[in-house]
Amino acid sequence: IIQRLHRVLRPFLLRRTKDMVLKDLPEKREVVIWTPLSAWQAKLYRDSVRGSGASCSIADLMVLRQTLNHPYHFLPGDVPVQGSAEDRLVSASGKFEFLDRVLPRLLAFGHKTLVFAQMTSLLDLLQLLFTRRGIKYARIDGSVT
Repeated sequence: IIQRLHRVLRPFLLRRTKDMVLKDLPEKREVVIWTPLSAWQAKLYRDSVRGSGASCSIADLMVLRQTLNHPYHFLPGDVPVQGSAEDRLVSASGKFEFLDRVLPRLLAFGHKTLVFAQMTSLLDLLQLLFTRRGIKYARIDGSVT
């Protein structure tokens, strides 16, 4: 039945792959770089692991994920805007320290980067960092039309 369905639908489907459309497209290159946790992240992580004990709920795992992204997830209210808050925004997270070091160099050489995050709250923090550093960005998430 499935093969017959495929034969019937084949004339109506246009199936093209990326290499058929863009022949000069370079190979995708994905680089995974492990970054160390900041001291604050490490403390929050240890406290979360100790607090959850042997049993671990989904909520506990979400707290760990947020801790690994940035500890500002746990600040009440908005992120501070004055003084050395910009430095704390960067130094509070190992990932943000890495981005703050590497992104300006990549952009200086004309590279384009894609930063993917599963949490919109992390995108909010990245947006704040990019705005404060004067880095142009385009944010694509479910709230943008």
